[in-house]
Amino acid sequence: MVSTKAPNCPHCGIGAPTMMDGGFGGESEPNHQNPEILGSVENAQQSATASLDDPVTNPDNQNELPLAEVESPKMSGIPQSDPDGLQALKIWGITLCLIGCLFMAVGFFKLWVYVLPEENEWGRVIKPGINAYVGGDAYNYTINAGLSTSYFVIALIFILFGSTLFIMRELRMLKKHG
Repeated sequence: MVSTKAPNCPHCGIGAPTMMDGGFGGESEPNHQNPEILGSVENAQQSATASLDDPVTNPDNQNELPLAEVESPKMSGIPQSDPDGLQALKIWGITLCLIGCLFMAVGFFKLWVYVLPEENEWGRVIKPGINAYVGGDAYNYTINAGLSTSYFVIALIFILFGSTLFIMRELRMLKKHG
């Protein structure tokens, strides 16, 4: 088999791409022997050696510049006067308990408020009902009981987590003040 490799460049030693290599041409001279490209190769080599002297790009250089001290960013969610997070625990505890109270109110609304829809003599709904889903009273009471129970359970979970945060806050205060 005959080799179709182009000769290596006398300047850098890189061979030109050929068709066998997946390159652009057959046995052609390397592209960078063009004087314009050759100048850019020399400039690249000069800039590469110059970057070795730069302490920013070359950390092994002995002439390092002193780095400026960088302050760590402050956390915006926690006030700086409260490093233990006591205020954050109080705010989150109140928020979770208020969300729990909201779910409890929806549960009581589902349990106590029930109005059948009003219909005219042709069976068309004039005024929609409140918490009425099907035609029978017993079915609507059963559906509303299940919905109110689920809202009460969700409220219990939120209030439980809020109370846990209050307890954690008190334990941290006892530990801090001894």
